Amino acid sequence: MQRVFVSLIVLMINCALNAQATLPLAQRLTQLDKEIASEQAKIKQLQQQLSDEKTQSKTNQQALATKLFDLQVQQVNLSNEHKQLADTLIQTQQTADDLAAQRKQTELSFTQQAQQLDIELRELPGMDELRKQVQKCLKNKSNWTQQQVQTLLSCMVQTQISSSSIQVRQVTIPTADGTSETVNLLSIGHVAFAYEHPESKTVALAMAAPEDASGYRWSDDLPPAVATALGKTFANISTSQSIINIPMDITQRMQSVNLQHVVTLKQRIQSGGLIMIPMFAMTVLALLMIAERIFTLYIRNGKGTAQATTIIRATLAGQINDAQQTASACNTAVARTLHACLLRSEIGSHAMEDAIQEQLLHEMPKLQRFLGAIAILAAVAPLLGLLGTVTGIIRTFGVIQSFGNANPSMMAGGISEALITTAAGLIIAIPLLLAHSLLKGRVQVILSDAEKHAATLLNTLTYAQDTNAKEGQA
Repeated sequence: MQRVFVSLIVLMINCALNAQATLPLAQRLTQLDKEIASEQAKIKQLQQQLSDEKTQSKTNQQALATKLFDLQVQQVNLSNEHKQLADTLIQTQQTADDLAAQRKQTELSFTQQAQQLDIELRELPGMDELRKQVQKCLKNKSNWTQQQVQTLLSCMVQTQISSSSIQVRQVTIPTADGTSETVNLLSIGHVAFAYEHPESKTVALAMAAPEDASGYRWSDDLPPAVATALGKTFANISTSQSIINIPMDITQRMQSVNLQHVVTLKQRIQSGGLIMIPMFAMTVLALLMIAERIFTLYIRNGKGTAQATTIIRATLAGQINDAQQTASACNTAVARTLHACLLRSEIGSHAMEDAIQEQLLHEMPKLQRFLGAIAILAAVAPLLGLLGTVTGIIRTFGVIQSFGNANPSMMAGGISEALITTAAGLIIAIPLLLAHSLLKGRVQVILSDAEKHAATLLNTLTYAQDTNAKEGQA
């Protein structure tokens, strides 16, 4: 605008200079005043225009500043929104990855459960239909569908129900002779199985296969009592309201001939090993000594009290010779003690007392014969049992060292030897201790009876001697 103003002034001066040459001075001045006024009006107009333009420019500048601020705020908001969307996208991707990994793990778990269930059903009789459903689920195990999951869960539920119930159902299975036939299958959970042919009434038991195989095997070679009991079970299980005995081996490891097998005493002794030989000999010796002591103490000396009563009555009657003959004829400790007292009745009371004590000392070893040996055998029996336990454990560790502990049946011999010898030692020792205690008590009873009756006889003889002496003096 300043450049325009300067140009106008220059133009005015040029016009004035040109007018000087042609026009009179007054006219020129008037013309110049008009031109100046015109130019001033133009200048004012231009100044007003300039002011308006400044105002408009300022207004536009403020509007642009406001718009710029709004754009900056919008940019910040968009930047924050972009960051939030990026974080959300990362979280969504992480969640998707986690869900994918979880789905993969779930599918792997379903696959493992289905494979394990397939193995279990393969080893159980009468589960072929259920196993086919499981195998159908395993055909597309890389991408499990909802229907496959529902089928697998249904199979698991049915397997669980069958494992906790006793039921009889008709199924087609390979029988004992190798042919597939429809039979009545008795299932006791998943523990034991038996079947009955509906026409021939043939029964069989399921037994586990050998350790190097899997599944089960059927055996119809059963003892008659077992076969009869199984037949009654199939006949009564659906109608009976009471308890039914089912002859089955829940381990499925026994042979069919051993279902009613009873271990004999001879087999027990043989399984105890060499230690059982001295234990058996010691038992026989102890029984012989106990039998001899029972005969001596209870049978032979059992009539001592009655004999003593007869001897004392004869003495009271003054029949000393008859009393001596009766005492000498009796073979008991009490009678022999009384006989010793009667033999010295004429010498005096002190001699009779000495005779009684001497005879009791002679009788005591006879009465206590073998009691010490019985006590020793009672103490030795548990020690021999302990020795058998040690040898059995040594044998067991020898088997473990040679073959490992994978097969428990190979270690059963040593363990059986250890337990049987221990039990045998206790079985021998306990009766021997009881017998020793009873026999020892019987000896004390016999000695007490001998002393009691001898004291009675001594007092009787002493009183008779004193009475005779007073009568002689009178």
